[in-house]
Amino acid sequence: MAKVGSEASISDLIGKEFGPYTLVQRLGVGGMAETFEAVRHGRSGFEQRVCLKLVRSGFRDDDDSTQLFEREARLAAKLQHSNIVGVIDFGEIEGTLYMALELVDGADLQVLLDARKRLSPEHVALLGHDLAAALEHAHAPTVETDDSQPDASGVFHRDISPSNVLISRYGEIKLTDFGLASLAAGGSRQSEIRGKFPYMAPERLRADPLDGRADLFSLGVVLFEALAGRRPYDGGNDPATIMLIMEGDHPALSDLAPGTPAELCQIIESLIEPERDQRPKSAGALVEQLDAFVPPPRRTPKARQNRDGRPQPPRAAKTDQQSTAHGERATEKGRVRGSCEAAERLVEAKSGEGDCPGGGCDWSRRCRRRAWAPGGRGEGTPRGGGRRKRNERRQRRTRGRSRSSTRP
Repeated sequence: MAKVGSEASISDLIGKEFGPYTLVQRLGVGGMAETFEAVRHGRSGFEQRVCLKLVRSGFRDDDDSTQLFEREARLAAKLQHSNIVGVIDFGEIEGTLYMALELVDGADLQVLLDARKRLSPEHVALLGHDLAAALEHAHAPTVETDDSQPDASGVFHRDISPSNVLISRYGEIKLTDFGLASLAAGGSRQSEIRGKFPYMAPERLRADPLDGRADLFSLGVVLFEALAGRRPYDGGNDPATIMLIMEGDHPALSDLAPGTPAELCQIIESLIEPERDQRPKSAGALVEQLDAFVPPPRRTPKARQNRDGRPQPPRAAKTDQQSTAHGERATEKGRVRGSCEAAERLVEAKSGEGDCPGGGCDWSRRCRRRAWAPGGRGEGTPRGGGRRKRNERRQRRTRGRSRSSTRP
């Protein structure tokens, strides 16, 4: 088993065993940790590709860093959501703390923006919708504190930025890196300011007590940057940027991203207001606001109700083949409905010539009943003629019985 003892040995570790893991390649380097793609081995040939996060050698003897890393693992392990990177394992091997995370096959948002500069309004709305859903789950009172008591406010991320948003090649959007996250017991207070200044809410810069709206501010900066191709508050250096954030001085998003729906611009600009009371009240409220701009497959389904008002279970999603067949049937029914109306007019005009106006729609019960009998008594033969003859014979018999009954 290889031992991680220095930065040089990290390179030597690629392709070798680190406990139950085999490191494949380095994915990235952060402030106090670095990440690797690794393969986790188990019994009977079990293998799993994971993201292995290791504390860097310069921070392994630092108590504050190790406590921060352990806290991140505990908090992230409690958050189980499709838009949050999941924690698989946590431990220590030969003096090195590690965390095994869900491996997202893709890239972070920063890499995507560096390549494409900006995203379309639909993609930005989808990005904000899914990240807001992740924050709604994290902020919810479902996380237990260190003394196993339920917390009233959940977890605040406190470090939302493009590099902490992962996008898979399959379109999954996931929030990661809860290294600066905190539990909010009656309002989170900051002992020191850590993170990236351009994405910090004014209350964070003032070291005020925090709530979930500080994360919404950071999310708003990310969405603004993804849509406009630049950050809303960028003074060239940290002091100038901080002044712009405090004053709320930013260019209009509609000028930087023409063609974007005005309502979407208003939602994003409301997230980066310096006064927290002017922002959406919660991440759940933001999800509802962005629902109208999300492409249909990702919209939040509305509850269906029975006639008595009781909610119905959601319908199962249709496959591509079913959706195509449904569309073809709907088009065909619309065509035949118009054809049946034309057939009724023809019958009223007593026209007995021509083909079936229903286009040979032998499955159309209405067409067979009202107008024509394709494949029955002959193509294009009106069914009304035989009925008239039968009715005439029935009427003659009835008249004959009436005459016989009146004779003396």
